[in-house]
Amino acid sequence: VSPLDCNDLLRHWLLQLNVKSRCATPLTTAICSADHSGQTTKPVSTLYFHCERSSVQALAKYDSPEMPFSTEFVYKENMWFSLVLLCLAASADARVSFAKSEVLDNVDLQGTNKAAFRCSAGCRIFSPTKTDMIVVVDGAGNKVASLRMLAEMNSAVEMFDLPGGSYQLKNVGPTNPSFVFYAVEKDAANFNTKVFYPGNNQKAFEANQNYTFLSASGAVSFHSFDGFTPVDSTPVVYAAGFDAVDGCRPVFTTRTLVALDYTEFTVNSPIATVTFKKPAVGRPWIYVSGELITPNQLSEQDSGAVYTTPGYVGCPSVGDSLYSFIPAVTTIDADSTLERSAGLRLSITGDYSIANQADSLAITVNNDVTKLFGKGSISKTYDDTKFDVKLSWKKNVKAKDAFAVQFDMESTGRPY
Repeated sequence: VSPLDCNDLLRHWLLQLNVKSRCATPLTTAICSADHSGQTTKPVSTLYFHCERSSVQALAKYDSPEMPFSTEFVYKENMWFSLVLLCLAASADARVSFAKSEVLDNVDLQGTNKAAFRCSAGCRIFSPTKTDMIVVVDGAGNKVASLRMLAEMNSAVEMFDLPGGSYQLKNVGPTNPSFVFYAVEKDAANFNTKVFYPGNNQKAFEANQNYTFLSASGAVSFHSFDGFTPVDSTPVVYAAGFDAVDGCRPVFTTRTLVALDYTEFTVNSPIATVTFKKPAVGRPWIYVSGELITPNQLSEQDSGAVYTTPGYVGCPSVGDSLYSFIPAVTTIDADSTLERSAGLRLSITGDYSIANQADSLAITVNNDVTKLFGKGSISKTYDDTKFDVKLSWKKNVKAKDAFAVQFDMESTGRPY
């Protein structure tokens, strides 16, 4: 919920008090703030509304606690107080906003039928959601597109650009719809990157340019990386749009070409971008779908695997924001056993932000157990002839925990 939407909600409910105005001044200004669980929140917006007696006295309570209230006024003040908390809670889980783009999804049309997005200097918009019930409207309220129109465009050759102006998503159907929408400002980096909407079936993409994938399932799966040679630029994958990758941590980075041939994984986020530093020399391909890969694990002596929490972003600029249009993944478990007498090397890299020790990500390599919680990164290497590797995590629905970890198994070619 944007601050503007929060204001509209508060204004609406305060004016529903239906008490005749007895105020000397026609207009009153207030700051939306509240005390919740002993922690004072920061003001989230400024609210303007017509001065009504109950409204003024209710708001005055925050400035003059000694002011007496009748039971009627306290009841109405509490109703306003609860609504402020509702707006604060909704704002905490709102869209993921980058410097030059925004990803809007389910939470942005919860409790409201409109959600504005940035496009003051012009923008390009995308959505894989096939619905006529969510439309894009301009500042005059005129419909300029539906999400279905965007989803059914041939994104290989067609783009939907909006001139600079004020625009909103508008829900004209049932409340609290499920969707994902990506808006990129025209001066964003990598602006001409192609955006595709992967379906349930794998689709091949030639690795000669960068791609962004926006998924109607809430997840993007990379099934295989074929035909890469030592002279080709190898893939790097991010859980963000094309405009933001320079400031984000990748969820996957190629370690060896041999392992790349046996690497497949799911990014549990609705958007992912794969980049290459330079065009391919040969004709390597990547195979992508919107279908979840389970289990996602090490499968060969030279292979890789990636594990991400639902909604993972991996960009410091967005703080602890997570995508909300995500697959219904509540646990992540993997178990791999690999053996090679000539030797193996296991590398584990990643980052994590897990609030409570009880919700830690547990990684077991043979008899070595690592539990990740707090904020930090991991970079470990093991050498042995046999590995039993386990990973386990269970989602705490009340927490905003996130991690992305990459496992790479490599044949070392020498005995241990």
